[in-house]
Amino acid sequence: MWKGHYITITQHGELLVMREGHLPSHTHALYDVFDREGQWLGSLRLSGPRFVVAASDSTMLTYRMTEDGVMRVEVYGYSR
Repeated sequence: MWKGHYITITQHGELLVMREGHLPSHTHALYDVFDREGQWLGSLRLSGPRFVVAASDSTMLTYRMTEDGVMRVEVYGYSR
């Protein structure tokens, strides 16, 4: 069985914790974001079930499984 990343640490030490979105039936992925001291900064919502592998100041590397069972790697740009 394929498993994704449920917890990701950014290059600045922020913690992304997946709250929902790990099942193929989920329409989005929801992550809670915490700073280095454990303070909640907010939520990050991504379309479809996908997993964050790494995040920098402006890009995020994610992956997801297609309906055909193929792993797809995607890079997204974002701003804070």
